[in-house]
Amino acid sequence: MISCGCRTSQRRSQCRNVDAAYKPVQLVRAGECGLTVPDTAITNEADTVRRFAAEGRTITKLLGSNTISEEGSRKLSWTRVLGEDDLADLRRIEVTTHMVQRWVPKAFEARVIVMGERMTAAAIHAGNAAAHIDWRSDYDALAYDVIEQPSAVRKGIHSLMRAFGLVYGALDFW
Repeated sequence: MISCGCRTSQRRSQCRNVDAAYKPVQLVRAGECGLTVPDTAITNEADTVRRFAAEGRTITKLLGSNTISEEGSRKLSWTRVLGEDDLADLRRIEVTTHMVQRWVPKAFEARVIVMGERMTAAAIHAGNAAAHIDWRSDYDALAYDVIEQPSAVRKGIHSLMRAFGLVYGALDFW
């Protein structure tokens, strides 16, 4: 089990949130709880990214928040598909860790809100190519429907919430 290593009871709540917010831990725990996780590489090595991308369509995501500070201004970074130009120019990739994942074809994405034992899911339908890759990139292009999750997914989500010791969560699926 991966954890932030907190030992005292007053820090356990903070640690649960830290663990749950960290994508590498999220992915490991989700897999342990029976949820499907796309092939993923977390690296700062250009050759590893190129080998991974050679096996199929690949996306890149930030490990933390999608807000970055660059050249004195705040910028947003969205999930994006890595193209040939990106793979040809991976200068300075060694400066920080990057997460790349196998692209998962999708008809829509789903946001699942969990509150205790209650679970509500919404399908998020993208209205353009950018929103199809990362729905957060164009809220005006989205349409929503309430949906039911498959029972195996519901079971996996409840297991994941218990594993993190959380009673509230907002989880994204495709």
